[in-house]
Amino acid sequence: MDETLTAPAHRASLNRLGIFSQDGAVLGYVLLPVPGDPARMIGTPEANTRLERAYEALALTDILGPRARAFVWATEKMFTDPAEFTEVPNLAGLIISPWHAGRPDASDRAMLMRELHLGCLLADFTGTPGQLALLPFAHYVIIDFSRDDAEELTERARNANVSVIASYAYDRTRLKSAWKSGAQFAIGTVYRAKGPDSTKPMTPGELQCLSAIRILGEDDPDLNQVADILSTDPEIMLRILHMVNSASTGITQRVDSIHRAAVLLGPTRIMPLVMASLISARVHDMDGLWFLLTRAAAVRELSGAEAGYTTGLISALAYESGVDAETLVSTTRVSPDVTAAVLHGEGPLGQALRAIVAHEIGNYDAVRATGYDIASVADAYLTALPWALATLRALYSQ
Repeated sequence: MDETLTAPAHRASLNRLGIFSQDGAVLGYVLLPVPGDPARMIGTPEANTRLERAYEALALTDILGPRARAFVWATEKMFTDPAEFTEVPNLAGLIISPWHAGRPDASDRAMLMRELHLGCLLADFTGTPGQLALLPFAHYVIIDFSRDDAEELTERARNANVSVIASYAYDRTRLKSAWKSGAQFAIGTVYRAKGPDSTKPMTPGELQCLSAIRILGEDDPDLNQVADILSTDPEIMLRILHMVNSASTGITQRVDSIHRAAVLLGPTRIMPLVMASLISARVHDMDGLWFLLTRAAAVRELSGAEAGYTTGLISALAYESGVDAETLVSTTRVSPDVTAAVLHGEGPLGQALRAIVAHEIGNYDAVRATGYDIASVADAYLTALPWALATLRALYSQ
């Protein structure tokens, strides 16, 4: 499945994917180079430098959250001297590439990881001699369930008392096969829905939020009209006034009017507040809102269009809240371009949305089918994650 990527020459392109159990509980996240990136398969100094530079550009807590467990693709330094990384926040274990697994000192390194209470996770497990030698020290193996021998590989790992994480199990049939074969976990979307209730009617407050979102998504939004709508919701009104009067805005005089606050903040900063109010009635989960904001920001980043934010936002809200997508686009009265993108994946906005959604679940064939290269989509998503988390933290601090 690997191919040459149109990737930044100086650093690897990474994806962050959730690891979840059959009951939907999240074990943690894997952070690994995307398929085709040289850092994933080739154990050369150049490939290792790409990976190190990618990590230097990131802060784990900014892309994983403050409490998540992270399993990170090991650099040469991590593999050789894992003790140096035991104090890294979020780091629960190292992902060992097939190249590292084949090294003569691999068993010694894996044994040291176990002594340091660092999880050892074997990537792209195919039963090579090097990987089989590491099974006594490994905690998890990642098995590609698009392979014909996935069930056999799973049995081999389970017989060694090693937990199996299924990858490429993003459709229901393949995921069901993974569970049936004995996989305990699967790699999937960054936030897994618990089953939306599409029958729940929309409340008057939610309809008001949708009206405000529709106006905020226009090319030249009428912020006074937005303020009129939001002034009927005391919670949103207070949060907007708190935000505009916070030290970060640099405003020297106190603002007491929601109309003036709306003008000073602008649509980009007001939109997440409105979305937080809308989503909280249905999700009650910080991760759900982070997922929503990240998809919105990633579609905007990838498409290069502000309308991409609205496209991603409505798409994620439909997925996560249980509100039918057609209801959302008709109620918000968004543009025909956004409507076509959300409902049918059409146009440039739809192309970007399809690429981001495929990236979220690790379906790289679907990413390729959109016409985008994998590296560009991965970079857009990694750019969106810390922005969305910072926005979320600002919302929850109001």
